[in-house]
Amino acid sequence: MIELMIAIVLMGIIMAMGAPKLGAIRDRASVRSATQQIGAYVATTRAAAIRRGMRANFKMAADTMWIEIQQPGAPEVIAPRIPLSETFNVNVTGLTDSIVFDARGFAIYPSVTSKFVVSRASARDSTCVTRLGMVSPTCKLY
Repeated sequence: MIELMIAIVLMGIIMAMGAPKLGAIRDRASVRSATQQIGAYVATTRAAAIRRGMRANFKMAADTMWIEIQQPGAPEVIAPRIPLSETFNVNVTGLTDSIVFDARGFAIYPSVTSKFVVSRASARDSTCVTRLGMVSPTCKLY
């Protein structure tokens, strides 16, 4: 009986040492997944603008992103809204709330490179989008 208690105590000590590492791994994985999702949505927006021959908007508001096509009349949402704060439990900050691609696939708004910073606990990563529509993970713009 005493051997079983010693084994349980040792397992508890080992788990206590490993639990913080597992939390950090989960945080990094969530941040990585969210930045990849942002990059995929930006690339989809650019492709939709080229394919349809009209402007397409990548929109970000309150940690939620979606894609709209600027067609005559009202804009059409072509990709579902993804609440990154609920899906990945991350915070997203950026200097802009939308990126507009023209029919050639060039970003016409904003006129500078867009940067989105994704964070959760101590994990941080970023995604940059140039005016040419290139998505750069882990950008080094300051």
